[in-house]
Order: sequence, then C-alpha cells, then structure tokens
Amino acid sequence: MVNKRTNLLSAKGRAGFTRLLDPTRRVKPALPLVALFLTALASSATAQLDATWTVTVRDETVRVNPDGTFRIANVAAPDEFGPGGPGTVPDFVSDEYLRVTGVSTAGGVTRFTFSERFRIEDDIKFVVDDMTITDAPPPFLARAIVVDANPDSLTLGESLQLAVTGLFPDGSMNDLTPSSMGTVYRSSNPSVAMVNEDGLLSSLLRGGVFVTATNDGATSVKRVDILSETVQTTIEGYVRLGDDSAVEGALVTSTAFGGIAETDANGFFVVLVDAPIDASATVAASANLVGIPHVGGSDTYTIVPDGITDVGIVVVAPQVAGPLFGSFIHDTGREPVSAASGDLDGDGDIDVVTGNEDADDASGIGYVRVFLNDGEGRFADPVSYRAEGPDGPRGITVGDLDLDGDLDIVTAEEGNTSVSVLLNDGKGAFGDPTVFAVSSWTRAAAIGDLNADGNPDLAVAIRSENTVSILLGDGKGAFTESGSFGAGRDLYDVVMGDLDADGDLDLLTANHQGQDVSVLLNNGDATFADEVRYDAGFSNWDVELADLNGDQALDAVVAATGFGGRVAVMFNIGDGTFGEATDYQAGFEPQTITLSDLDGDGDIDIAAGNGAIASYSVFTNNGDGTFATAADHATGACPYAII
Repeated sequence: MVNKRTNLLSAKGRAGFTRLLDPTRRVKPALPLVALFLTALASSATAQLDATWTVTVRDETVRVNPDGTFRIANVAAPDEFGPGGPGTVPDFVSDEYLRVTGVSTAGGVTRFTFSERFRIEDDIKFVVDDMTITDAPPPFLARAIVVDANPDSLTLGESLQLAVTGLFPDGSMNDLTPSSMGTVYRSSNPSVAMVNEDGLLSSLLRGGVFVTATNDGATSVKRVDILSETVQTTIEGYVRLGDDSAVEGALVTSTAFGGIAETDANGFFVVLVDAPIDASATVAASANLVGIPHVGGSDTYTIVPDGITDVGIVVVAPQVAGPLFGSFIHDTGREPVSAASGDLDGDGDIDVVTGNEDADDASGIGYVRVFLNDGEGRFADPVSYRAEGPDGPRGITVGDLDLDGDLDIVTAEEGNTSVSVLLNDGKGAFGDPTVFAVSSWTRAAAIGDLNADGNPDLAVAIRSENTVSILLGDGKGAFTESGSFGAGRDLYDVVMGDLDADGDLDLLTANHQGQDVSVLLNNGDATFADEVRYDAGFSNWDVELADLNGDQALDAVVAATGFGGRVAVMFNIGDGTFGEATDYQAGFEPQTITLSDLDGDGDIDIAAGNGAIASYSVFTNNGDGTFATAADHATGACPYAII
C-alpha cells in the first residue's frame, strides 16, 4: 500500500519507515522482501549460509534458517517519484536501491555476506538469487557520504552538477556521483529545482532547496540557493524618533538582502545591496538610547535597479515587553552553520560563538568565531580559531570542561571523525583545538556529567553510524571514548536532560532520515538502555528540552523541514515516555530552534530559524504547553542557527 501523506511504500505508520509490528495484530505486511535460497538456485557462496548468520535490509534484521533460507517482511522504502526523478508521479517502485547484507561470527571468525543492489515494488515479493561471502567488510559500502555543490548557489535558469564522495572502511574516498554507483538524489522542492538521476540540478524558481543523496543506506544533504538575476541599488532614508528628532548611530539593514549601515548625526543612512530585479523588501532599524532598545521598520519598497531606492523616514520606538524584536547585525564571516552563547569572558553578559564552514579566504577550512559582548548587545570584532573538519563545526556548544570556572568550546565537524575542544583562558581567548577521535563522522555534541563523577562528559552524535558515542571527561579538558549506543537513522542532533526524573542525565536524538526522535535512558553509569523511538515529523534537524506545561518534566521540541516546515511539541509524562507529537506550522524549512521565556510571562516559548527563507518564527506559550500561531520576523539572510 502507499501512505498517501508521505508517498512512501510502507507498512502502516507515520514517518514513512517501517516500524516493528506486533505479531498479534492483523496488519497486512507491506512490501515483503522474501529471499529463498533453493538448492537448485544456490551458488557455492549462498550454500554456506546457515543459522549462524543474520541478514539485514533497511534496518530490518532476521536470522537465517538452518537450511540457508530467510524471509524479511515489512520492508519499506520511499516512493516519492517515478523514473523521471523528483517531481514526477510515483510509480510504486522504490526510489532507492536496496541491498541485503549479513554477518556471522561462528567459531570466533567474523564473515560478511551481501547481495547485488535491487529495487522493490509495492506489495510484490522479491527473491534474492545470490549472495557473496567475504572475510572482510564489503568494500563498496561507504561508511558515510558527502554531497557537495560548487558553488552552492546558482542563478535562475542555470544548472549545477552535484558531486557525491564516499568514505569507505579502508579510509579511501571515492566518487559516487553517477547513478550507476547506486546513488539516488532527491530535491526537497522540485518546483524550485529538480535533480536528475545523475545529480544534475536544474533551477526553476527562486528559492532554496535541500538535495538529499543516498547510497547503500548512507545519506547526505546539501542546501542550494536559486537566485534571480541581481542588480545593485542604493537604499537611502532617515531614522527618527516619534518627535521627528534624528537618531545618530542606529544600525539599519535590508531585511531581505543584507547590507548594513549606521546613521549619521542627521539620522541619514545609505545601504548598498544586490537584489533581484523587481524585488520588494523592507529595512529594519535598531538603536540603544540611554540603555533602552529602540526598534522600527520601513514600509515595503520596490528596488530601483542601478539607482536610488528612497525608503523615507523609519521611526523607531522603545521596545515593549513581549516578543517584539529589534536587531543588531554583525558580520559572522563566510557560511556560519552553528552557534552557541554564554559568558565567555566572565564579565556577566552573554557572548556568542559561531561555527563557520569556510574561512574568509575561501580556503575551504572551517573555523570558530568568538564575539565578545560589550554589555549593550553589540559585539567586538570577532576572533577566529581554526576548526579541524573540512565542513566546519556543524555542532558547537559551550561548557566548563576543565572545571576552572570558565566556559570552553566543543565542536563537532561533519567531515571529520573527531570532536575538538578549545579551552578558555578565562578572558574569552582560546588555544588551538585538541582533537578527540570518535568512530566516524560527527554532527552534534552535548555536555554533561553522565556518570556522576563530577566531571563533564560528552555525548556525540555519529551521523553515519546511527550511534551516540560517549566520551568520559577527566575534569581537565581531556576525554576518553567509553562506548557507543544505537540511536535512530541519520542523527542530526543530541541533547541531555533528566528525562525519567531519576537524578541522572539521559539522551534524546533528532533522527533526520528516521523521521523520529530516540530516547536513551541512563543506567546511572554513562551506559544506556536500548533506544525507544517516537514519531516526531519529517526530516528532523534540531531538538531541545524544556518544561513546557509546568509539570516539572522535560518536554521535547523538534524542528522538522518536511512538508514545508513544522515544529513538533512532545510532552514527557515524567518517566521518559513521550506522547504523540503536536505539530505547529513554522516558516519554510525550520532547521534550528531555541526555547526561552520570550514574552516575560513565566513560561517557555519557542523560536525557530527558517532555513529556506530569511525569517524566524516565534510561538508564544499559552501557559499549558500549547502555542499560538507563529509570528514571523525578518532576518538579513536565511538563519542556520538561533540561540
């Protein structure tokens, strides 16, 4: 059957991937994958399979029968499009290639088996005719893949060839771009840009798309922006108070196209921007007058190509209590993809650290930037520190790792098999990163004392292996990996909190491809019970914890980019068990969230950064954990992180 909401070939259930079914329930299995190794059909390799083997396809695992046969039922795979690729009518054939893999440890010797690639059809049995057995892991199965676009934006009407690179068990890296290598591509919005079977992306409308590449279970996502032909314009105007007096030193930015200027003694400003032809936008102004934030914005204006766009007078007024936001704009450098905040220099105000994918010299080396607050919400020029991974710190967080009373930095670099620790000198300056190895490519990290020894530990999301690695701290800023624990598919985020109220820190992960979250309850010694998954939306990026309804239990909020963008709220009943998610419509493709009392009424509200449009959405809490319709606020560019 086909789940109409998600267009997935699947068993019953939200989120599009098969869940384990109660054998007592009378549910028709969807897409049963059956492999029968008959003596007449068996190859010499196949004939060696017996009850010591387990075989797996798409996270469904069974033990082989003594006679070498096996049957895997309830296998599900996405069917979002037909042979023509994303945007075409689904054809009841899986979009992705599947492969059966297996392992045996009989006699203390580990052996591996695998089939050729294949696709499945809706409700049709599939017979695997041949399996190959080897003494080494299959060399063609990439531990992780990376899809890249160079450049990562293109002008409307242009095309761009994507590139997919696989990291293999032997440490080699190979090109997996062509469909002949088993790579399948998807566009998050085929009406904006379509991608063909070999990764050629063709732009159709202005906007942003996320291209997903999948190869033998490994997945990678890349954002590409489609831009209209642009022209330069000069935006001019004045910033005044309500009594028509000029405001000197106000910061003014074009909310749609960036560009920033400061007003002169007459309140006059000039902002130079590049913008699409016939575009419309507004400007936002902010100023701090006698310690009181003032904000304001212009009416919508139409860009004057190669000329002067006069927006007239922008009136600023004191910012009132509640979720009304002004802004100061600070240059973060090239491609910021993560951010964290805390008092880094010990002066009592909140500073900011960003993780950037690329250095200002476009060298391709990621780095960390530290912005120290001057106490009025403005920041000194940033100081940059090298990061280890080629894709920059996708995850960044701060905490006192060496117990010296100041906040240090931990980064997780998606293109690197390690996390980096930058220790603070107490004044907001940091040394070179110290690298601590993990098993594969990372995505996010969380800090907390997991084994109650008083030292901060790390939980690291290993995206390519669907695990969380635990690194125990020595209280001096050094860490040792103690184990890894299975979580959902394609981990994008991990957070810590006492979910079952037993006094220790548990884990919650956001599973991007699994379309759910995983709860891992702590045994008290930094080991964890088997994960429990809860449906949480489609294409989950970020997860945060807070008590939303005042019952003293930590609830979960998930940012999900699927179906245009949702924020999912999940209530914890108090023992680490979560109820059904409630979805709230956000702006287009929210990738990041933060939780705080934004309107000063004593309860926790939600802010979500919309990764495909230049805005963020604010959801105010009604006091009982339900939320008002989102109020959207413009930003200078598409936000990748919100803190």
